[in-house]
Amino acid sequence: MKGKQGISQVISIVVIVVLVLIAIAVVWGVYGNIISEQSSEATLANQCTGIEVKPTMASCTGSSCDVTVTRSASGDDITGVKVIYTDSSGANNIQTVPGNIEPLNAVALATYDTGLTNAVSKVEVSAYLTTETGEEYICPGKYAYTVQ
Repeated sequence: MKGKQGISQVISIVVIVVLVLIAIAVVWGVYGNIISEQSSEATLANQCTGIEVKPTMASCTGSSCDVTVTRSASGDDITGVKVIYTDSSGANNIQTVPGNIEPLNAVALATYDTGLTNAVSKVEVSAYLTTETGEEYICPGKYAYTVQ
């Protein structure tokens, strides 16, 4: 009788250890992805620190606009900029301009047809980065220019 009782204690300990390992694997599977995503977003936010891309000139005729942007002296490389054109009625159109702008450089963007029916009254610019999965991350900090 005593030999059988010892075997059942060993088996119960092994079962408990296996259940604990399964529980750890489940918890890690759920929270590991969440932690990884938050870490990736924090890294992108850090890369955006110091990046300022401001519209320094905007001229629009009808729905076509010419915009010049200037980049600040600091920050990592960017994937490109997003330019938001807003007309007098509040409607807007977003232009994606890929490509890094070197620090302290001014770049005249290609003429863009906004497709807006009213006169463009405001142009806003934000830098963006691309994540490891290919998604766009728009840096905080949107800079505006009022079109005259």
